[in-house]
Parts: sequence; structure tokens; C-alpha cells
Amino acid sequence: MESKKEKNNSLGEFLRGKVEVRTVITLIVLAVLILVFTVLTGGSFITNRNISNLLRQTSIWAIMGLSMCWLIVTMGIDLSAGMVVGFISCFIAVAEVNWGLGTIPALLLALVVSLVIYAVQGFFVAYIGMAAFIVTLGGQLVFKGGMLLITGGATVAPLTEATKIFGQSYIIPIVGYALAVLACVAVLITSLRARQSKIRNNLPCDSMGKTIAWVVIYSVVILAVTHMMCSYRGIPIPVLLMLFLALVMNFISTGTTFGRSIYAIGGNKKAAEFAGIKVQKNMFVMYLIHGAMMWIAGVILAARLNAGSTSSGLNYELDAIASTVIGGTSFAGGIGRPSGAIIGALIMCTIDNGLSMMNVDAAWQYVSKGVIIVLAVLMDQIQSRRKKG
Repeated sequence: MESKKEKNNSLGEFLRGKVEVRTVITLIVLAVLILVFTVLTGGSFITNRNISNLLRQTSIWAIMGLSMCWLIVTMGIDLSAGMVVGFISCFIAVAEVNWGLGTIPALLLALVVSLVIYAVQGFFVAYIGMAAFIVTLGGQLVFKGGMLLITGGATVAPLTEATKIFGQSYIIPIVGYALAVLACVAVLITSLRARQSKIRNNLPCDSMGKTIAWVVIYSVVILAVTHMMCSYRGIPIPVLLMLFLALVMNFISTGTTFGRSIYAIGGNKKAAEFAGIKVQKNMFVMYLIHGAMMWIAGVILAARLNAGSTSSGLNYELDAIASTVIGGTSFAGGIGRPSGAIIGALIMCTIDNGLSMMNVDAAWQYVSKGVIIVLAVLMDQIQSRRKKG
């Protein structure tokens, strides 16, 4: 029988792969939203084209949320994320259009810029000890001004055809179906191996029947969504990148010493230091990885718009933070799955997309998302109090 200390060990629960009530609730909310908008739009919401576009729109917020999860897990935040993503998209456009650089040099130079941005912010947070809220709030203003400076306040377009691939191209259906089958096989193998690992280590685990049931559910969802996208034009490249990055970030979180250190820091920073974890170094590296993720989001944004605009990335940090919190990451620290940001981003984009299709005033989109954010934080508070009790 588990002790109270073990029950309150959020990292242990995370690594044992327990299905949290909150995750189930968010999936139910997503399913209900899809059903409601399908009914209210006369079935237009659930068309193959709209689902494909919805997932493509989700990709940027989700990718931003994948690494935002780590920052919030360590009780930090990034208020500059939206403006950095917008700045990177403008930088790529300026590099290609105004400076005449090719796709690869422009993208690599943008990567260096993004890493430098977060190396500076990470240094102030990790080594100087400044509050992430203040550092990134200052960054938000700096890079909003930076967009105006490098673009001259004008929209810069068009980008090269090679760059547009990252935001506007699709994987052909046959390859998409093949990847979906491989994903289902990977889910099966991963689930069985995780179950065997728990058995070897005398940890609680689901029965074989329940494990197979979850594998079947995941596989049906994967194949159904893949079929809808492939029935339109194929799997969008941004969606493929989003799913690949989710796998990578989840693996780092659960399968590496660095990932486990991040959760240990979020759970109890002082205890992590006493355990020999290099807190400052790990947090600095975390910001560098976050910078790489913001670069990818910036590339996709620039490619999707085929331009660099001073309005690019506006309020994206709020959507990314909301997606992360809705997806199960706790502001209390130490708890959260990077992949949960995908579910959160889907909920946010579903609301935007559904209300837009119903011609609802944009003001109500902001209101509805604000209410959902408050409810997500309220749910987090309730869960935290139950665990403490």
C-alpha cells in the first residue's frame, strides 16, 4: 500500500503513467465541444477540410505549449513567447526578401537569433535569479519593438517556395496512412513495455485488458483523424512536426536525467539542489530548448502567412500558456505533460474555429477562452488541495 508521501509525489505519478482525472475531463470537454459545434454548424465543423485546417491552426500554439510546459513546471513563465515567435517570423521574411538570403541560411540565422534571445533570458532567470515574469515581460516589449524596427512597420513578403513548405504543404495520403499505422504499432509496443517495466519494479499497473483497451482507443483516434486529413489533401507538415516534437518532448521528460531533473526542480528546488541536481545549468538548458521550439513555431508562422507582419504572434503567448494549463500543467510546479498542450491547444482552436463558423462576434471568443482558462486553474487548485488533504 502506497504511503501518503508516495501519493503526493507528482513526478512519481507522472512517470508511472497514471491517467489523471483532469486529462480525462479535458478530453471529454474537447469531445463535447466538437459535438456541439458539429450540431450548431449543420455538420460543417466536422468536414475533412475543416478538421485538417483546425489541426494546422493548432500546431503553432501546441508547439509553443510543449516547451512552455517545462517553464510552468519549474514555476516560471514566458510572456515574451508570442512576440519572439512573431519577431522570428519577421526576421525570416526580412532575411529572405530584403537581404536576399536563401531558405537554409535565413532559417539557420533565425535559429541562432532565437537561441541568443533565450540564452539571455535564461541567464537572467537561472543565474541572476530574476523573476521569469519580469524578464519575459520586458522581452515582450523589446521584441514587439524589434518587429517594427526590422520591418519598418510594413508587411514583408513573399517568402521562398522552400520556406512555405513548413506551413502550407502536406504529406501525400499513402505516406500519411503508413505513418499512422507505425504510430499505432508504436503505441502498442510502448504500452506493453511500460506495463512490463512496472511489473518488474513492483509498481501498480493496469490489467492487460485495460492496457489493450487504451491501445485500441488511441489507435482508433489516430486512424480516424489520419483518414479525415488524408481524405482532404494529406497530413499537413505543421501537424506532423507538432506530433513529432510532442514525442521528443515526452521522451525527454520521462526518459532522460535532464527531464526528470526539470520535474524535480519544479517539485522542490531546494531538495533538487541537495540531491545534487545542477539547478541553474538545467534551467538554462531548458530555456535554450524553449528557444529552439519558439524558432520552429516562428518558421511555421512565417511559412503559413507567406509574410512577416508586425501583427504576427500577437497574444500567442496567452494562447500557449492557456493551452498548457488546460492540458494539465500546474502553476504550483512539478506537474504536467508536454503533450497535454496539444489537447489544450485543440480546445482553444476548436472554440475559435467553431465560433467563427457560426459568425459569432470575436469579442465572445476572448470571453469564452478567458472563462476556460479560469476554470482550468480552478480545477488545478481543487486537485492540489485534495492531494494535500
